[in-house]
Amino acid sequence: MDVTEIMDSIKALPMGAKKDLAYKVIREIDRIEKLEGAAQRFATLLAIAESVTGLRNDPKRRDSRSVLLRTIIVWRMIDEGYSYTDIGRAMGKDHSTVSYFARMRKDAVAIPMAFREHLTMYGKLVLALNDND
Repeated sequence: MDVTEIMDSIKALPMGAKKDLAYKVIREIDRIEKLEGAAQRFATLLAIAESVTGLRNDPKRRDSRSVLLRTIIVWRMIDEGYSYTDIGRAMGKDHSTVSYFARMRKDAVAIPMAFREHLTMYGKLVLALNDND
């Protein structure tokens, strides 16, 4: 199907169906832009977090250091208002991974000594971001 056929099909639709289609297209464009924004922000935070913490991210690894790095980035993105779904997609993971990291944060607040390294690394990331702003 080429563009001309698509345009002819749209022209043949009743006005209400055209409006519905237009709203669907606009919502999809917004969703894609939001996802691209989240992916760019994740990449930026990853680069900054790697430089200030000295940790390196390997998205396929599940060792504590790699998870720690991803955790502090997720915490920051949650603070910035990104949805769990957008953060998960930006990471190449499911939103349930982000939900798990959010629960870890509640534990870190409740039991700070058990999550001392997480909180220290998160503090370094926040300070570095504040210096860049």
